[in-house]
Amino acid sequence: MEEPAPLALLQRQCLRCHTEEKRKGGLLLTSREAVLAGGDSGSVASPGHSGGSLLIDVLFPDSDTHMPPKGQLSPAEISALEVWIDEGLPWDDALWERLQLSAFDGPVNLTALPSTYQPVFGLALSPDGASLAAGRGSGIEWFSVGEPKADQESGKWLTPAAAAPSETGPDTVQSLAWSSDGNVLASGNFRRVSLWDPAKRTRIAEISQDLVGRVSALAFTPDSNTLLVADSIDATSGRLFFVEMATRKITRVIPAHRDTIFSIAVSPDGRLAATTSADKSVKVWNLDDGELVHHLEGHTDYVLAAAFSPGTDRLATAGDDEEIKIWRLETGKKVASFGGTRTGPVTALAWSTDPAKEKQKAEEKDPEKAAAINTDRIVALNEAGQPRIYTDLNEHEGEQRSTGAREKSADAGAAGLTALAFDPKSLRFFAGSTQGVITAWDENGKVLAKDEKPKTVAQTTP
Repeated sequence: MEEPAPLALLQRQCLRCHTEEKRKGGLLLTSREAVLAGGDSGSVASPGHSGGSLLIDVLFPDSDTHMPPKGQLSPAEISALEVWIDEGLPWDDALWERLQLSAFDGPVNLTALPSTYQPVFGLALSPDGASLAAGRGSGIEWFSVGEPKADQESGKWLTPAAAAPSETGPDTVQSLAWSSDGNVLASGNFRRVSLWDPAKRTRIAEISQDLVGRVSALAFTPDSNTLLVADSIDATSGRLFFVEMATRKITRVIPAHRDTIFSIAVSPDGRLAATTSADKSVKVWNLDDGELVHHLEGHTDYVLAAAFSPGTDRLATAGDDEEIKIWRLETGKKVASFGGTRTGPVTALAWSTDPAKEKQKAEEKDPEKAAAINTDRIVALNEAGQPRIYTDLNEHEGEQRSTGAREKSADAGAAGLTALAFDPKSLRFFAGSTQGVITAWDENGKVLAKDEKPKTVAQTTP
């Protein structure tokens, strides 16, 4: 007879009461570190010493505080846990991840979204800045982007490029990404990534194998060879998939977070990727080998967005705590923290350079003065609906909140801004909202156009 697996026993018998959500007795049993930390009654297990361990004592029928409350483990199951503790509580993260996900991999029947529910959770701009794709409700809408001076007055600055949306399925479009070569648009919804031909606006492939949750974020590497996919289950798992575009096969899966991944940022040089999560952390990954480079902690709530600096030396992160934090990637240390007041959660970021400051820096003859000129420029979306543009970042050490970043408010858009598409050449940017509104701004934060009329999904693309 096969011996009971200790981690499977924990997952099956204990997690109903000892997760982050319930945490009965102050005890978490979701990781080796959590088991060793114990709960309100102190330690529950000591590696190498099952005798006298509270985790074992409460399993016997005559225990005053019997666990599990409505069941009884067999002698073989109790013995398996005793051996596990005596062997040092070995923990297999990959196995634990599979056990966690096994509860969610069954069939799910989705019904069509209400016609009035059409939030924009995904936006993607073509590399040439001439086309915009928007995931509104369960469809992808395609827009042609004009030149502000020539087309804004005629009302043709942001115009539909297709008669009807491309249908992705019954779930909302959670994420969009446009490859840097312009040849592929990727969309993500529940358990599925769709690849589209932007020129024909038709679906050319689907990736669904091993996906069990929502595809909450997507990003291409700069060479367009790899698509990064976030597969998320709330309060349970956030996995990072590597998809090789030549074969459209999954080549690597990383159990990145223990909660939803909200965003994936890829460094301009293609070496690193950053994931942000509801677990309040940010992780930076080496794209060559998938190894963890930094685990950044400091946000006090969900981390919703990340953006690398143009030189890949720093990372900006932001989220529900309404702060933007700047991290030095060489050391993993936080060097700045700032943000607007009463903006609500910061939902998206884009980091570029300020052309005027770049010009000033290039023309400065004194090397020391040139080095002191800050060319950073960060665009931040927020739930209040009024984007902020930050320049002149001021780095500092310690925990104090920096006031050195110069802040400029853009024209107000719709409340509940979510997805961001940014054009680094023109500095124009676009945002979607939970209300279904798409707004475009120029480099100075002036609204150029709005598309406010949710479309009824009427076209199904094979």
